Amino acid sequence: MNAGIIILLAALIAASVTDITRQRIPNAITLPLAVFGLVYHLYTAGMSGLLFSISGLLAGAGLLILFYLMGGMGAGDVKLMGAVGSILGPVNVVHAFAYCALLGGIYSLVVLYRHSILRLSLERCVSAPVDFLRTGCWFWSPSPAEKKLPRLRYAIAISLGTGIHVLRSLYNW
Repeated sequence: MNAGIIILLAALIAASVTDITRQRIPNAITLPLAVFGLVYHLYTAGMSGLLFSISGLLAGAGLLILFYLMGGMGAGDVKLMGAVGSILGPVNVVHAFAYCALLGGIYSLVVLYRHSILRLSLERCVSAPVDFLRTGCWFWSPSPAEKKLPRLRYAIAISLGTGIHVLRSLYNW
């Protein structure tokens, strides 16, 4: 296991802890991690390493930016995924994101279930398209229960998904 992976995993643990305890991922974690990724790859592979790291950073942030713009997650989540990309590179950050998205989806379903609105949410997801097909108009109004939901701590999904990808890569699972 190289230094980049060790630092990445340590930063992911720190990001998860702060996301759980303070509901935010501070720049004090994401910025140094991204800078480390850029410098590490520049040092180990020169300009091609730097370009690899920059493209990973952009790919990682790009995977979550739309969700941030739609209000579905915080900027810290986007910056964390970008920092992950600066270390893993563009292809591996996409693979890690697939695990993050899967775990994030399961996490979301658990939160909805724990707040007893999973059924209501699923019914609304089905009824909105059916109503559109029937009337030609979208009738989608936010549920009063949605405002009572706690914010998802997506750093957990990012950390676990990235960790799974890294372990699979290291041990060729």
